[in-house]
Amino acid sequence: RRYEEHRSLESFKRYQDRAWDRLTLAEPLLRRHDARLGVENHKDFRAGELAELLGRLGSAHVGCCFDFGNNLA
Repeated sequence: RRYEEHRSLESFKRYQDRAWDRLTLAEPLLRRHDARLGVENHKDFRAGELAELLGRLGSAHVGCCFDFGNNLA
């Protein structure tokens, strides 16, 4: 998807910004309800990029569900 949907670097950066905005909106609700969210990799973020994003968020309520099969798709 990263290389199929985004025709430019700017398009992908807007996507990254929207992903960040959505996570920062969801995190307080997850914390309030003691819920967990697993962000799955779907060819959008590389492992290091996803780790940086989640590290920046720094929440015990948001983590990664790493699907090793997605990079075969």
